[in-house]
Amino acid sequence: MTAILTIPLDYYASFVKAHVYGFSNQSLGRWLNHHLIDTGVWTLIGIVIVWILYGVIRKSPRRWWLYLGILTFPLLTFSQLVEPIWIAPLFNKFGPIKNKHLEQKIL
Repeated sequence: MTAILTIPLDYYASFVKAHVYGFSNQSLGRWLNHHLIDTGVWTLIGIVIVWILYGVIRKSPRRWWLYLGILTFPLLTFSQLVEPIWIAPLFNKFGPIKNKHLEQKIL
């Protein structure tokens, strides 16, 4: 529900302002596609986190906070490993640099 309410603000902050200052040449359709993918990915991640949270609370109602604190590091590490492999390719295409002159300057 919040995502629906914040679409106008997101549109202005990440699409309109970027175009006003010349930081983006992305079309509205592409921006909307990325916004929907981002919302879907974060919704799935949120569902998994809440599922884990309630599972821990169900198993140990008195010490859930301790176990969740212990689980935080592995979950963050896992997310850092997963993001470049599964999430980043949803938004960008990765490959070799096509401009060889630029590649030489970088190397």
